[in-house]
Amino acid sequence: MIRLKNFLEATNWFADSELNDILSHFNTLEIKRKEHILHEGEICKRVAYVEQGCFRNYSVDNNLHEIVTHFGFEDWWLADLHSFENQTPTVYNIQAVEDSIIDVINRNDFFNLMELYPKFKDGHIQLVRKSHAAMMNRLQEIRFKSVEERYLDLIQRQPQTLQRVPQQYIAAYLGVEPQSLSRIRKRIFDNK
Repeated sequence: MIRLKNFLEATNWFADSELNDILSHFNTLEIKRKEHILHEGEICKRVAYVEQGCFRNYSVDNNLHEIVTHFGFEDWWLADLHSFENQTPTVYNIQAVEDSIIDVINRNDFFNLMELYPKFKDGHIQLVRKSHAAMMNRLQEIRFKSVEERYLDLIQRQPQTLQRVPQQYIAAYLGVEPQSLSRIRKRIFDNK
């Protein structure tokens, strides 16, 4: 729970006793590669913080194509916030791309901490706003940028993606077949 502790300490919002209380509500889990922590149709009952590893958030369309919405690496929060807040079935899957370690907190403890510590609630609101802004940027990218531009943006924003994420998942993130991604990569790297 070292990364989570460092993350919370960096906010300077909590006294040591408050920080220890908050951390006591999290459990550390080891997740194997390809293991899901959330499946489509389930209700999201916990939030996870990535200590180590990589995850992908994806859904499956009517043609059974996977659509990756984002990748989560260290210091990333994982959940379907809509399902978590409203207790409705999720349309997403969250799967480990590599062996990973996460710190999880259940919904009841999470909401109790928000009531007990107003700064915890403020932090949650900030994360929701950042998540919303990131999703709006993602929609703008999909709508107005070429696949090549989106690929370049991804490797600039999350360079570790190239080394840690299989090409078929990157292709699903970009909305292309893996063969198309190979051609795009070749064109980009041939021009350098």
